[in-house]
Amino acid sequence: MLLIATPDSTLGQSWAEALSAEFRLYEPFVKEGKNLEAVLKKNPIDFLLLDQDILQAEGLNKLSLLVSLKADIKIILLVNHYQAQEEISAVIFGAKAYCLKTTSVEIIKKIIQKISAGELWVDRQFVSRLLLALEDLTKAKHKEAVYFDSGYDSLTPREKEIANCVASGYPNRKIANTLNISERTVKAHLGVIFRKLTISDRLQLALYITKHHQFSSVWSAKAPG
Repeated sequence: MLLIATPDSTLGQSWAEALSAEFRLYEPFVKEGKNLEAVLKKNPIDFLLLDQDILQAEGLNKLSLLVSLKADIKIILLVNHYQAQEEISAVIFGAKAYCLKTTSVEIIKKIIQKISAGELWVDRQFVSRLLLALEDLTKAKHKEAVYFDSGYDSLTPREKEIANCVASGYPNRKIANTLNISERTVKAHLGVIFRKLTISDRLQLALYITKHHQFSSVWSAKAPG
């Protein structure tokens, strides 16, 4: 079943009339974003012909929510103006097709056929731009991983133990008991750790260590790049 969602009554009616001969439509078409989620939850919608204008302030972030409501839904996003970066974001958030609202109904029919076969309908240069965007993201994340690695590596083995205890939510007394040292020693070590990492409190330290471990599990910060 195909659902049309657009605040433009004329456009929605035009799409419905042209597509009804070949596709089973949900009627009436949705005119307000607030009704879209309810319709998706209650009906077996396979395709969503989505006018970008209905997303309003939520923008493309709304796409991921719609996909979370119906994981196998195939969203055809129709926009007023083509934007290369927006096309990448739309696909990442769940759209299967990205095209202009001026796209003819005959082409829309072809789009539905293509995405039914498991393909995407995007600009020819999409893959090249996506790879460049992923490369830029990888470099940025690697740089961030190096930052957290360098700070963590500046700590002594004992300081790392204490920092990890803080990240686990241990108070000073429990850290002292766990490591068989005095609370005074714990406080002294924490002061040094704060200075080395240029942070000012336990919460920042816990976040720093947690972030470091997250990057360490995914990124090889010491790899060449």
